[in-house]
Amino acid sequence: MFELDTESYFDAQVKQKLRLFKGNQVRDAKKDPQYYFSRQQDIMWGIEFFWYPTACRDRILSTFEKSYPDAYQSCISLHDRLKKIGFESPASCYKSASIMRYHIVAYGQRKAIGSLNEVWEALEIRKPSVAN
Repeated sequence: MFELDTESYFDAQVKQKLRLFKGNQVRDAKKDPQYYFSRQQDIMWGIEFFWYPTACRDRILSTFEKSYPDAYQSCISLHDRLKKIGFESPASCYKSASIMRYHIVAYGQRKAIGSLNEVWEALEIRKPSVAN
């Protein structure tokens, strides 16, 4: 039997995410569609952080909030909607994924990112079929 070193895994994840949020801060680029496209990616990654151990999650989310407050608030809003539905069944996964897609596309529309939003619009989320 072997033991997984999850502490080292999450430490590495925290370092990587902190470097990502601290290193990509480009405050002057807020009118650039690429800036908001990158924030859409941050919002999507942000959902994953809620499954991290509390100390790791709090460090990353704190840096996310300081680096990109608008995207952070959007992520929190999305998380609040998703936690009511969850991912426990194929039906809830489908519903949550649909909400995520809608949320990210709407964010891009509000920020007027134009054709970059087509990446998110093109995501196809298929309803799970019932096995016979």
